[in-house]
Amino acid sequence: MGAPTILEKRPLSPQPRTPVGDDPASSPAKRRRVITADKHSAEATENPDSSAVIAEPNAQKLAETVAFVERAFGLWKAFADENSSLECDCAPLRGRSDYRIWSRKVKIVLKRNFVLDLVEGNIGQLPQSHPLDSDLAKLNVTAAMIINKNLSALTKPIVRTITNPREMWEKLERHCKPSDWTLAQTGWFDLQRIKYSRCSNVREYVDRIDDAWRCICLDKDDALEKHELARCASLVFSLDTPRWESWKMGVLSGRKTNIPSWASLVDRLLAAE
Repeated sequence: MGAPTILEKRPLSPQPRTPVGDDPASSPAKRRRVITADKHSAEATENPDSSAVIAEPNAQKLAETVAFVERAFGLWKAFADENSSLECDCAPLRGRSDYRIWSRKVKIVLKRNFVLDLVEGNIGQLPQSHPLDSDLAKLNVTAAMIINKNLSALTKPIVRTITNPREMWEKLERHCKPSDWTLAQTGWFDLQRIKYSRCSNVREYVDRIDDAWRCICLDKDDALEKHELARCASLVFSLDTPRWESWKMGVLSGRKTNIPSWASLVDRLLAAE
């Protein structure tokens, strides 16, 4: 009897693609720079500084750090001439009231500057004698600068004596991140107050409903999915002006099997504005 055929496991659904606007390799010139950075990163992983790696008790962690620094610094340096923004598109952090949205927005800026892993503590340190230590120091300076630029006069003093970006982030989180109970409570209170008549347009209305539910579900995707029907219901029933009555009746009169998803309902609402 012949050997059994080994079947290759494949994902059931296509992998999500990175939006073109967020992809650092969205043009031929950018792709060449990314490929160059990846090549240096691969060479660093395959041929790390042997004496440094052997001397370290955690050689694997050191090799990963070296590979990260090679790639991140190469990309950061390649795109420095494009004046990557260091400021997010939200107001500087005031405190507990806006920490959640602020942290999400600043993480986007950190990621675009290739330093988010540093701030989140996913990258180790290098020995001071390592040839890449100065490159890692420049990445740390960039990360710390991004955090500082997005703090208000009220929150800058919290990290005034700290230069390490990971320590800065952790201290801001300890001081400003609301508890789960406070966050969920805020979401419920906001949801009761949100009405279409109090918003300037449909986009603001949708965003406010969505943010309230994200607070209630603590920004957990599985919890948001679990409460999909309730989210859709709140989006429909808080349309409190006469102009939406016929639209609401059209949605509510649909058969049970045609209950829309949150995404499709938002699309219909925006299209009807």
